[in-house]
Amino acid sequence: MMVLFDPTLEDETLKEEVSKVEDLIKREEGALEKVDLWGRRRLAYPVNKKREGIYAVFYFQAGPERLKEIDRVMKINQKVMRFMIVKRED
Repeated sequence: MMVLFDPTLEDETLKEEVSKVEDLIKREEGALEKVDLWGRRRLAYPVNKKREGIYAVFYFQAGPERLKEIDRVMKINQKVMRFMIVKRED
């Protein structure tokens, strides 16, 4: 899952938000493999009137029935500008 966080987040708040996403995955019985923080990047087009975002990639395994709750919680998180869950090719 790739997550685009709000660029105005302080480092400590960003760590808390990443931790919340990790906890969400674990709570939904997902097996978290790795978190890859890409950091602040310029966006190709404005998102919520912002030209930058903080990227994080979460590598995990979870059943399809568990993704609904992860999707729901991510949609209501105010500090997440965009996110996308994709299936990896093995």
